[in-house]
Amino acid sequence: MPNDPIGSHQPPEPAEHAPSYRPPRTAQELLERYRNGARSFPGTELPETDLRGADLRDADFRTSYFAGAKFDGANLTGVDFHGSFLTKTSFDSALLTRANLRETRLDRADLNDAQMSSTDLRDATLRLTSFRGANLSDSDLRGATVGIADFTDASLSHADLRGVDLKSTLLIRSDLTGADLENTRLPDAPANREGMRGYPSDREHAIER
Repeated sequence: MPNDPIGSHQPPEPAEHAPSYRPPRTAQELLERYRNGARSFPGTELPETDLRGADLRDADFRTSYFAGAKFDGANLTGVDFHGSFLTKTSFDSALLTRANLRETRLDRADLNDAQMSSTDLRDATLRLTSFRGANLSDSDLRGATVGIADFTDASLSHADLRGVDLKSTLLIRSDLTGADLENTRLPDAPANREGMRGYPSDREHAIER
């Protein structure tokens, strides 16, 4: 989109694949090929596509372009979105357990109430992303760029947050029980971490101001 540094992006180049491969051109084609047993769809370009409630478990969407698409309530367990562009994409209440979201662009994406346990978010871009009520337990966020994201009521229990800058995020009533917080920066404003659970009280002094 013009004048939008976060939303502006050219679709990624398709990944290496066999000469006969062609990415699906419509949601209907994608779902039909999946029902017929196909699982590999790298380089797919389906922006603003409606895939709400779709069953796409274990599909390979590496380096794909789904900006503005709707995956609300979809079963995306084990899906590989590595390197994909998912800005403004909606994943409300989607199943993303064990999904690969490494190096994805999830700016302004909606992941409210999504099930994301054991999800790989390393080096992802999460600016203005909403995770309200999401389950991110045991997930890996190392190297992620997290700017003004909303983790209100989210579970980050046992997540790997080493070195992640959460200073500008909302962690209201979030659960950090057992999370690895080595060199993690947490919000300094008490209102932004009100009701936050699982953070050792003896480390409160370490929150950067």
